[in-house]
Parts: sequence; C-alpha cells; structure tokens
Amino acid sequence: MKTITYKLLIATFVIIFFLTVTAFRSGGSASQFATMTVWELPGGAIYDSKILIIYEDGKTEEIELKASKPNNWVFNKTKIVETLNNMSAKGYELFSVDNSNYVFKKN
Repeated sequence: MKTITYKLLIATFVIIFFLTVTAFRSGGSASQFATMTVWELPGGAIYDSKILIIYEDGKTEEIELKASKPNNWVFNKTKIVETLNNMSAKGYELFSVDNSNYVFKKN
C-alpha cells in the first residue's frame, strides 16, 4: 500500500510540474521595445534640440530639431509626429508616454 501511495504522489508531482512549466512557457518571441526621447531646448542651450531613438538591438537614431522658439514650434511638432508615424510604419506600437519619453513595443 505504501509503494502505491508513493508512486501516486510522485506521479502527481510530475504532472503538476509538467502543467506548471507548459502553462508559463512563452508563446512566441520575447517582447522587443524601443524608446524615443524628445529634447526641445531654447536657443543657446548647451545641447541641441533633437529626437533620440534607441532600438531593441541597441542601434540609435538622432533626428535634429530646431531651437524651441515660437516660430519653430510647428516645425518641431511636425517632425515629432512624422517620427511617431515612422515608428508605426516600422511595426512599433506606442506602449507608454511620460513627458517627452515614448516607449514602443515591436509588433
């Protein structure tokens, strides 16, 4: 009787282990994220205004903006929207936004 209980207990643990492993296994490739940061700085600042994109593979892209002045606002905002649309065209979905930091998830 003890050996049957022992075998049943081991079989139960094996089944539970198998179900746990298969339940939490990833169904596809891991999520891939990219970030985009926008710096709009006034003219004469130490740094230039720009958009910096860092892709999931570590590659970076910089897009120049004009100094943040009223006559440059439309140009800068148009460039930001254009960049957001380009990210979407590359297969990224906007995941979160915080101030001037955008996080994209690769579809």
